[in-house]
Amino acid sequence: MISIRKIFFFAVALTIVFLTNSNLADASTAPNQVSVKLINYLGNKNEVSLNIHGTYSINGSNVHLIEGNSYKVKVENSTTISLYANGTKVKVYTNSFTINPVKYGVENYVSINNRDYLGDFTFTIENGSYVRPINRLPMEDYLKGVVPGEMPASWNVEALQAQAVAARTYALSKINSTIVDTVSNQVYSGYIWKDHNYYKNSTLAVNHTKGEVLTYGGKLISAVYSSSNGGITESNANLWGGTALGYLPAKNDPYDPQNPWKLQITETQIDDSSLNMAWPASWWRTVVEKDPLVTNYVKNWLKANGYANKDLKIAKITGLTLGEEKTSGGRRMYGGYRIEFFVKDGVDGPFRMKDGTLERFVATAPKASFGTIRSMFGGSYIKSHLVDRITYQNGIFTYEGRGFGHGIGMSQYGAKKMADLQKSHKEILGFYYPSAVEDNYIDSMIQEIGGKNRYETSANISKYGWNDANTVVIGRGDNPIDALTGSVLAKKYNAPLLLVHTDSLPDSVTQLLNQYKPGKILILGGEKAISNKVETALRTYTTNIERITGQRRYETAIKVASEVGAASQVFITSDSSVSPDALSIAPYASAKQIPILYTQSDVLTPAVKDFLVSAGTKKVTIIGGTGAVSESVEASIADLVGQSNIDRVSGKNRYETSINIMKTYNIDPRNVFFAQGEEFIDALPGSVLAANYNGPIILVQKNSVPQQVIDYLAEDITFIPQIHYLGGEGAISRDVRNVIENTILH
Repeated sequence: MISIRKIFFFAVALTIVFLTNSNLADASTAPNQVSVKLINYLGNKNEVSLNIHGTYSINGSNVHLIEGNSYKVKVENSTTISLYANGTKVKVYTNSFTINPVKYGVENYVSINNRDYLGDFTFTIENGSYVRPINRLPMEDYLKGVVPGEMPASWNVEALQAQAVAARTYALSKINSTIVDTVSNQVYSGYIWKDHNYYKNSTLAVNHTKGEVLTYGGKLISAVYSSSNGGITESNANLWGGTALGYLPAKNDPYDPQNPWKLQITETQIDDSSLNMAWPASWWRTVVEKDPLVTNYVKNWLKANGYANKDLKIAKITGLTLGEEKTSGGRRMYGGYRIEFFVKDGVDGPFRMKDGTLERFVATAPKASFGTIRSMFGGSYIKSHLVDRITYQNGIFTYEGRGFGHGIGMSQYGAKKMADLQKSHKEILGFYYPSAVEDNYIDSMIQEIGGKNRYETSANISKYGWNDANTVVIGRGDNPIDALTGSVLAKKYNAPLLLVHTDSLPDSVTQLLNQYKPGKILILGGEKAISNKVETALRTYTTNIERITGQRRYETAIKVASEVGAASQVFITSDSSVSPDALSIAPYASAKQIPILYTQSDVLTPAVKDFLVSAGTKKVTIIGGTGAVSESVEASIADLVGQSNIDRVSGKNRYETSINIMKTYNIDPRNVFFAQGEEFIDALPGSVLAANYNGPIILVQKNSVPQQVIDYLAEDITFIPQIHYLGGEGAISRDVRNVIENTILH
């Protein structure tokens, strides 16, 4: 890429990839998340500086990176990379480490060598020497950094929208790989769009086309583009080989301004007639070529083609010709060249001498592919294959051509002209990608995890989240009360939570246990909840079985809390088996390993009171309003931990409570789990899955979406999250799903 202030060029290899829901089991390859290797602005550095805006945490630890401190990441040797804070080494890592924002959002970002980026960052070692950050962020926010990197934000918004759709389609086709922030993929400029005034149009372009992609034959197209096609588009097969694609034809483009260019190359780069060829050391360091910018490209090409680790001087560039053969798009297929040059072995090595004088080497090809010639002299100088002529006069060769880039697909300058002529972005895309169909990638962002019943749903949730499991947690399927608090324990052991009948194991669960062959099984609740008959059946899979139970639900929750370990902080919620408040807090509680306890509504349950004292609990958060946990219970807790150490998260109803939990704890919305708020036991095993994704559970009604949920989705989520429906359409209707998806898109 030259400069977004000048002219633009983008070239990619032809690739078509189509994603279906089967790709989505691995969160790292979810279509809403792009992984970008940061090279373009960073270069190759053995250390980089970090400025934190907001708060980040180091993945897998309780260490936080805080705004105001000065951080550096430095490669210590080929296998270790270190983090420094205010000049002091904090931690040494083997090969890599990752930092995550406490909540994904525009208020949390990182400046790396003074360029801002949103999202997560994995710092790796490249080539045993360099710090290489890999930035992971939602697709739509990635595009907000691509569109102004590829096209000036001041251009007509319709051109910018066409650019956004093309860039999104291309990025989605690469979703299962790490792309780079250069023209090798797409120029990604990071979080430059935080300057909302200057980048208003480019950000609007991404927002107004949210999720839009182009498909052909049901698959994503290769939405390649270039700066200028010189007045005629090119077929992909002509330049890159392979099958000609119907949406990438060669045809005249009346909108492209053609952008003529000229390159002059002096034939004699070094006049050696007066140089002492028997003693080249006398002039080697002082003599330079006539056209050093061009000859630097030539030297690099020669070094990549047989002269690695050599010091070269270009003496003469001659024999420049054009073949008569042209593509259907009018582009040159062949050309000729002759390069004469001198060679020295490395910086301090010997000169290549012959018969006592410096030897003149020759690289020549009377008929080379024009792609080779363009690489040799630099794509920034020979700007396209669309060359009209070569002339020779007064010892100078002159290439004259049109366009900039490969000319396949959309012309960025042509898109600008069409937009200025009041053409819509859809008309622009229709002209440059004929036969392509507008589509939306939201279908790839949706995963329904359900089953014929709650037991099969729990098994399918487990299959989705765990390929194997050494520990399995078993809960009662007809009453969620014990299993809800057990989600924190399941997370501790990275264990799926499976629901069973009181007196039997469902077939879906037995099949999964046969697959997992767990080494340990935890049963939540007493014999009335899960009978000895079920325990006996479970012993066919492992003899290492532990039953966690108390006389009542309160004591069972306390036993779970004791098994979890630390209880300096706890959540307390209603003991009602029909209250979903515990489900709403369960993903966050599980991720943070904070126990969930139950209490009676109007009196603090004695067993809970005794536990808070014996555990030395310092912080209590009540989940739910005063109808669920009364003010008198809150007062009793205050007597134990102090009023300043009590919080309450609630809402007007269970739906608003689930939203307020998200907002209070800054829960990452990149992966969102939706559950029905009335018959919610189907979703209970999903609480551990949501915790693994650091995502929330949002409650909805079966046949309608509460206004509080609509408001949150419309106002607080600016990108397309990965959507998980816990249960089938019998739990969350198609109408509700349509409302959710349309709200997120618009």
